[in-house]
Amino acid sequence: MKSVKGDSTDEPAMTEPIAIRPFEWKDWAPLCRLGIAQLAEHGIILDPKHISDEPEGTDRDCPEWDLDHVEEVYLSGAGGFWLACCGDMPVGQGGAQDLGGLVELRRMYVRAEDRRRGIGARLVNALIEHMKGPGFEDALDRPDEIRMRLDLADEDG
Repeated sequence: MKSVKGDSTDEPAMTEPIAIRPFEWKDWAPLCRLGIAQLAEHGIILDPKHISDEPEGTDRDCPEWDLDHVEEVYLSGAGGFWLACCGDMPVGQGGAQDLGGLVELRRMYVRAEDRRRGIGARLVNALIEHMKGPGFEDALDRPDEIRMRLDLADEDG
């Protein structure tokens, strides 16, 4: 994998193709690094040296609880979790949770330097393709059954 020139974080170069694929446990540490990048965009700086090799079992009140419980939150029932990867490096993520009778797109993120490349749309399309599988036979034929809720918080709160 190519790195951005002069950068020691092994960030992928913008020219490499992006692949969307389901989350696998081997992706845990790279997913954590992606989460650290997301927090850094909001001024929360964490040391990547403290990334564990497996989920740490955070409290339910923690905003990142769902990532420490990927299997329970996203990989059970009709949910799913996908990564947008440049080589082996995740640059985006999308997680859908089965809420019993509906599937909610709960988590979506693309690194700032990789935005405006259609990655978010491709992650949403992964969810839609997932819904074409068993158990969703008539969902895509009924537009009232596919709804998206988009919550945008302005910077002032």
